[in-house]
Amino acid sequence: MKRLRRDFLLALLGLGATAGVAAAGVSLHRALAAVRMLVSVGTTGTSALRGIQDETQLSRRAVLDVLAVQDSVARGGYSAEARATDARIALHFQKLMNLEPSNDLRVKVTAWQNDWSSYADVRNRVTSLALEGKLAEARALENG
Repeated sequence: MKRLRRDFLLALLGLGATAGVAAAGVSLHRALAAVRMLVSVGTTGTSALRGIQDETQLSRRAVLDVLAVQDSVARGGYSAEARATDARIALHFQKLMNLEPSNDLRVKVTAWQNDWSSYADVRNRVTSLALEGKLAEARALENG
């Protein structure tokens, strides 16, 4: 009888330990999934920010090339290169918005998009003036 009771208690204890291990496994799985998600968000966010910085520099360099080069054909190529950054930057902004950031971060990203749009308008005006051969006016506008 004692042996039966002891076996029963050991079986209950074993079941309890198994349930605890299973619960810990589920918790560990959830914790690992959360870590994977955070790493993914961090990687994607960093990549998007780096992409925006790179594209901004490419656009700026292309505008300076438009203003520096004397050949009108080359100016057209640099102007197209400057405008091509807009689509790539829009993709990077979308990546940031898709991260489901806080409302505060969304406001900052939206403000940043608006700033980029303002810059792109001025940049396009500068390159248009340069393509028309009005380099002095384009340089004056570019210098602010």
